[in-house]
Amino acid sequence: MKKITLFVISMLFLALGTVQAQNFGVKAGINFSNINLDYDAVDGVSVPFQDPSSTWGLAAGFFYDRSFNDLMGLRAELLYSMKGSGKYNDISDEDLKLHYLSLPILLKVNVIKAISVEGGVETSFLVKSDNTTLDAITWDPAKLDFGLALGAYLNFTPKLELGLRYVHGVLNFADADLIFTDNTGAAVDVNWNNTNRTLQATLGFKF
Repeated sequence: MKKITLFVISMLFLALGTVQAQNFGVKAGINFSNINLDYDAVDGVSVPFQDPSSTWGLAAGFFYDRSFNDLMGLRAELLYSMKGSGKYNDISDEDLKLHYLSLPILLKVNVIKAISVEGGVETSFLVKSDNTTLDAITWDPAKLDFGLALGAYLNFTPKLELGLRYVHGVLNFADADLIFTDNTGAAVDVNWNNTNRTLQATLGFKF
């Protein structure tokens, strides 16, 4: 977490550097997300779960653009972002919904006049969660999530943009140490890795 904190702080200091232009704006769109499940294999234990299906949710908020020159700039956002997953093995009837307040900080590069690419980090704070018991598993979502972000923008006009972004979670979204039985009948603690994966499409307007 120290490395993550230092990286975020360094990008914020970068935003305070030389500025050529700045804009405020609003954006809204849709998240397509799921939970990537991985676990430490244990001999004799068969884990009956696979990656869940995807679900969708809303994403909306504000952004601030700061250009250093004609090529590069920085973007900071404050978003309400719904993440989560769909059903597990078609057993659960309801989606897992995670409601976050997200703070993406991204370096933007203008490839050509109409297209920009971006890369950076996204820190998210859990506001609430819905349907945390799925397939007899009760998840305990963490209050903090962190991911790496990569995306691109199509600028229709100087004021209107279409954005596509992928956020790859690097922290477990929940505590999920589960107990299973091996082929001898003994209880085995299986350690899970469970991280958010989100594809976000938004329409933005600059003031």
